[in-house]
Amino acid sequence: MTFTQIVKEELCKNSYDKDQKKSILSAFLKNSHFFSISNQSIEIDLKNKSFLITKFIFSILNDLYANNKNIKFEKSELNNNSKFFHISFVKGINFIKNDLFLESDPWNWLISKKVRSNFIAGLFLHSGSINNPNSSNYHFEMKINNISVLKIVKKVFKKLNIPFSVLTRKKSNILYVKKSESISDILKLLGANESMFEFEEKRISRDYTNQISRLNNLDISNLKKSIIASRSQIHNIEYIKSNNFYNNLSEKEKIYCELKLKFPDSSLNDLVLLFKEKYNITISKSGINHIVRKIKSLSE
Repeated sequence: MTFTQIVKEELCKNSYDKDQKKSILSAFLKNSHFFSISNQSIEIDLKNKSFLITKFIFSILNDLYANNKNIKFEKSELNNNSKFFHISFVKGINFIKNDLFLESDPWNWLISKKVRSNFIAGLFLHSGSINNPNSSNYHFEMKINNISVLKIVKKVFKKLNIPFSVLTRKKSNILYVKKSESISDILKLLGANESMFEFEEKRISRDYTNQISRLNNLDISNLKKSIIASRSQIHNIEYIKSNNFYNNLSEKEKIYCELKLKFPDSSLNDLVLLFKEKYNITISKSGINHIVRKIKSLSE
């Protein structure tokens, strides 16, 4: 099971009140290509790769409208496939259109009922996907077929400071998010709390592993630089010794040369300690750096 399927399954199993169900259903239908509206009927094809989602959406329809005497709808199998449903509303057409905002903007209603997150959840159930947090990159996206729906999502994400991008592809818009922290916020917004905790656990584990790897690579890189620098310093010392520049050095400079030849892997900190331990001379790292630069200039 993909991580997208895990998230959608959790959303389908959550409990919702009437307004939350209505918000989910509104987003799902407004973004669907598989429903049509006329003066005589509303025709809906419930088709989804996940039969669980198909059943979930039909259960919402049933919960909201089955007991309303002013509404009549019929269910039939689509293409003789028991996993797909065709729904025909033949009574209460205007009520359904208004109740689900099928031809109007639901924004003010979403605000007043505090069900914006459920609208996003309904849209995600219809056409959303999210990469497994163990994959090489983080990615969340929703395919949005309705401009008014896109405007709502933009408003919600901007309100929550969730950075997003929109890509136009054919007749649809792909809204996507790449930042891992933002994807975690989206999962929380959807109400997929268990999936959010799983995502966070895997994200933190993966980021920790990557950070350790980067630090190890950095240590190796610094070690290589240190070895190269040390070899260069030893080469410079050997050069000035073989070319009669050594006697022109001060006492501290000669001591540095002897210590570096005897302890070729010594760092600046090591040399500071060696000066003190073996010769009782106090010298700073900048003082040693000054000697290193002088010997380098003599060898050039």
